[in-house]
Amino acid sequence: MLKDVKVWVGLIISVISFYFFNRQVQEFTSWGDVFQTVLSVSYILFIPSIVLNFVSIYFRALRWRSFLGKPHEPTGRLFALMCICFMGNSVLPARAGELIRTFVLARKGQRRFTEVLATVVVERFFDFAGILVALGAVLLIAPPRIEERSNLQLIIETGGKASVVFVAGAAAVLLFLTYLPEWTRGIVEWITRPFPEKIGGRPLRRKILEMTVSFERGLSTFRRPASLVWTAFLTLLVWLLLGWSEYVMIQAFGMSDTISFMGAILTMVAICLAVALPSAPGYVGIYHLAAQAVLIELYNIPADKASAFAIVLWLSQIVPMIIAGLIALNRMNMTFREIVHVQETAPEES
Repeated sequence: MLKDVKVWVGLIISVISFYFFNRQVQEFTSWGDVFQTVLSVSYILFIPSIVLNFVSIYFRALRWRSFLGKPHEPTGRLFALMCICFMGNSVLPARAGELIRTFVLARKGQRRFTEVLATVVVERFFDFAGILVALGAVLLIAPPRIEERSNLQLIIETGGKASVVFVAGAAAVLLFLTYLPEWTRGIVEWITRPFPEKIGGRPLRRKILEMTVSFERGLSTFRRPASLVWTAFLTLLVWLLLGWSEYVMIQAFGMSDTISFMGAILTMVAICLAVALPSAPGYVGIYHLAAQAVLIELYNIPADKASAFAIVLWLSQIVPMIIAGLIALNRMNMTFREIVHVQETAPEES
């Protein structure tokens, strides 16, 4: 993994992010004040916040089950895989959790890897679309009341516009793959025509074509309008529950008089846009900087409370997920070593 350029890029971004996070603490408060604020939090509210986070993951599992189609996977298995996925993202570089759950389900469920991968790609598309809807709702209904447009507000708006372009492009590609499969195969055949038939004794062009067909099968559920409506509803529930979870944490810090539920949604959006960038395992640095910056620049929260909130919110989401992921591994009779090297035993496409 240390030979992967993406890993080093993520580490560099995390280090830079933590530098700016620390600079806010050093300039406007102190680490002693930050830790004092951490100790004064109403920790009883952690319980509902963590529960809401896990309920949102359960609805993610339901949504993934809809993507996968028939034969239907047990929701419990998909929930466990989602926990393993988030644990993998928390402790391994390059968001390895996404590939881990894809490989494990392909192996355990005896599905084609590319079919499962297609559902993960579509899931991420819906997540981005949901984030954009949430951002638009906040800016339309309850934008932060600040005297001057801050750099952060411009960054969020620019990130939102860039995400719109990305989602629109991804939607066009997915719709093309879903509703024009014959055209897709023809284009792939034309593109791969100059490729050699085999490399190192292994088929190349035939493999690419088979993977294309398999990927199309993973998108078959979207040929039914009812599936799209159900998916959109579940996506809405996922983000509302996660936003509610963060609002409970805002209440735990006694900031609900300043930050409304829509403010919690904006905080969630900023964090999600930030962690979409490469980062160290667990989104260290970039997660904290995003949460801290929103509270300070958009809601005028003191630096000690904003920094403490960023740390505690991160811990409340990361630590329970690591524990849940380890429990899920045990229930599935797998070890951590197995998931780290699971791609080496991934099922062959046939």
